[in-house]
Amino acid sequence: MHNPHLHLLIDDHEIAYRRGLTRFIERPHRVQADPVLTADHPWEQTRINLWGSVYWDDREDCFRMWYLADNKGRRNQYENSLCHATSPDGVTWTRGVYSHVHHPDGVPNSVVYGERRQPEVRRLGPPTVLIDPLEPDPTRRYKLVAFFVDHEDNRGYVVAFSPDGIHWNPAPNRVHLPRGDRTCVMQDFRRSGFAMTTRRDNALRDRAGGHAFKRDIAISRSDDLLNWTPSTVIVDADDDDPTATEFYGMPFFNWGNQYIGFLEYYDTVHEILNVQLTTSRDGIRWERAVSRQTYFDVGPSDAWDSTWVAFGMNPPQVRGDEMLLWHTGRPMAHRHPRVPRGSIGVARAPRDRFAGLRAGPDGGELTTEWIQVGGPRLLLNIGAANGPVSVAVTGDDGSPIPGYAHDDCDAQISNGVDVPVTWNDQDLQPLLGQRVRLHLKLTYATLYAYRFAT
Repeated sequence: MHNPHLHLLIDDHEIAYRRGLTRFIERPHRVQADPVLTADHPWEQTRINLWGSVYWDDREDCFRMWYLADNKGRRNQYENSLCHATSPDGVTWTRGVYSHVHHPDGVPNSVVYGERRQPEVRRLGPPTVLIDPLEPDPTRRYKLVAFFVDHEDNRGYVVAFSPDGIHWNPAPNRVHLPRGDRTCVMQDFRRSGFAMTTRRDNALRDRAGGHAFKRDIAISRSDDLLNWTPSTVIVDADDDDPTATEFYGMPFFNWGNQYIGFLEYYDTVHEILNVQLTTSRDGIRWERAVSRQTYFDVGPSDAWDSTWVAFGMNPPQVRGDEMLLWHTGRPMAHRHPRVPRGSIGVARAPRDRFAGLRAGPDGGELTTEWIQVGGPRLLLNIGAANGPVSVAVTGDDGSPIPGYAHDDCDAQISNGVDVPVTWNDQDLQPLLGQRVRLHLKLTYATLYAYRFAT
């Protein structure tokens, strides 16, 4: 959710000074213990993955999910197909029923795309579906990028376009890039164009040549999804990680005035994959957030997602004051000799709460870097408020601007994702467009974000 006037407190990039505040991660919680979608149809075999996307579609007035299903192809090898389902609430899903993609059993199915060009694809990898609000051509409003391996062992990416997300028109040529199979593509509303996270160029070639192989995260950019820049590594294991650490993938997106990534932290010894947060201000330099704490962990040892959890390719979907996040889960390891089972679950968190700064009974304070007042209203995202929060607005000399001191602030004890701040019932209209600093004082509260609004 790109918003240049939303400032998250995941990192200290916009904080000039803070005291008495400890950063805490805000983990999403599973909506229910059971998955919301499992592989129980002939064209899904034993595994479905949210190596795909989920969006709320205003035109259809529902959530739409594009997910990956396993099925056996003509050569008795596992192939993959892109499937589609809808939901009014993100929990109860109804599969589509279509006939335009053939299934060996000849039955209607939820498959909306299966790569059938020659040479025949034996594996369609993680697909990203984008709904492009900036696309002027209605036949290309939906965009698909998916990794492929064909029966001649060619590797690369399939790109396709659609007017409805159901009927897809593949680009004439496949994109041949020497990269990995765990790929995520985002539409970049900060810099324009598109960006892809995957593994560094030629990593698979090096592995085939007998060189040591370690999964990392690299980034590449494109204006049209068909022509991509060389990749640059942005996240790699270091001396603070256990020796066997790898990074399997990283879905990423714009949120507020920055970038957030869901880094898949892969422990190759114990075969556990969970999720950490990463952040970036420019989309080029990335850091692992909140002291590398786990943001979303695997389930209990006997759960359906006890070994592997990974989010889909899309950003969290906001409905009201909460975010919904869907994830793939597995109860068996990546290297298990049998085809692993896989299902899809959903979690929720309050809107814009990825991490926050918490103050105890002795209080804390922070001063922001210089920011532009982007709207007349200042709204705070506050949780666990059992003490007052006040804000002063300071100018060039570091002193409060007249009328905007802490003593003028209408302090109150409030919880919410949009707690309004006023000064003697006055908003920021007189300061609109000016560059200022905010000085905030908190007691017994957690501050997650602030934003300017109209």
